[in-house]
Amino acid sequence: MERAKTIQSIQFLRGFAALWVAWFHIVWWLKGNGAPEFLGNLASVGWVGVNIFFVISGYIMWSTTSDETSAGRFFYKRLTRIYTSLWPALLIFLVAGALKPQPADVDMDALIRSATLLTLEPTAELNHLYVTWTLTYELYFYLVFAAILAIGRRHAVIVLAVTVVVIEGTNFLSDVFKFDASPIFTDRSPYNFAIGCLAAAAVNLSRTARAGGLAAGLGLLCAGTYFGGWMERYDAFLFFGVGTGLVLMASPLIDELIDFGPLTRLGDWSYAMYLLHPSVIYLSEIGAFRWNLTQEYGYIPFLLLYSIAVVGLSAVYYAMVEQPLLRQSRRLYGLLARPRSTNALKCAGTPPGLPIDQGTRSLSDT
Repeated sequence: MERAKTIQSIQFLRGFAALWVAWFHIVWWLKGNGAPEFLGNLASVGWVGVNIFFVISGYIMWSTTSDETSAGRFFYKRLTRIYTSLWPALLIFLVAGALKPQPADVDMDALIRSATLLTLEPTAELNHLYVTWTLTYELYFYLVFAAILAIGRRHAVIVLAVTVVVIEGTNFLSDVFKFDASPIFTDRSPYNFAIGCLAAAAVNLSRTARAGGLAAGLGLLCAGTYFGGWMERYDAFLFFGVGTGLVLMASPLIDELIDFGPLTRLGDWSYAMYLLHPSVIYLSEIGAFRWNLTQEYGYIPFLLLYSIAVVGLSAVYYAMVEQPLLRQSRRLYGLLARPRSTNALKCAGTPPGLPIDQGTRSLSDT
């Protein structure tokens, strides 16, 4: 039962992080169109939702792969999880950009980066769908985690240590010899994945230890929010990464105090919210310019309407696009993995392929 409760906390946190990023981007657009200053202060550190996503990803990967024996199967499932939702969302973004009062320019190199995620320069400025830069880090993390599964989870510390040496070593050398290195080798954001793995490994600590971790985690998150205006994204893991990890470690305690109920559905829709909110911003421009919605109703109601649109569109997208495509990709793997010999199948005593849902829905669908 404890694991199910933990999933509730994670689901709510995922949904909140996605909305925080969505608010961050719309507020910056509103500030450029005459919105009051307090709105900018309200969402000035919304970019840390990315750090929270990374920690949750590491936590979930460690929590759901204890019985995973195939690195290839793991990597296939993660690839399909990313791309089956990404490509339709990218198409929606292209259409929304074309409908703007001033249609968005399309740079083919930037579009290819957003579609493939294969780049050594994962930055928002170089991706057409600007939020996809984070998915490049996610993709590389899955590759590293597949390597961990291949050599055995008990050797994970070695892989994580090598990662730290590479990142800190590259930062040191680039400072000493004054050269520009790829963010892949210098950005400390990947530490958030490691923090999530450590939090998952420590989730069975004593109740007292988890309560202390929860207090420390909330303190770090509050401090990070307060000082976030001047904080570098590369160092945000110290506040938001570690803070989120400590909160996740104590999530069973949170569930004893709070019943998240229907709010956990936000976690199901979080990936769709993350991918689709830039398209909603484009459509908001149409409403703001054509029907003057910001002046007609005010900025706060406009922000509320935007939030409802992001959540509503994401819920539909999750049910009608994301989940059907994901189920088909799992079925495809089942067909590809099916034993060719019927005798071999009888000897195995198990049906071919993989079940679509392994473990609880909330984690397997992450």
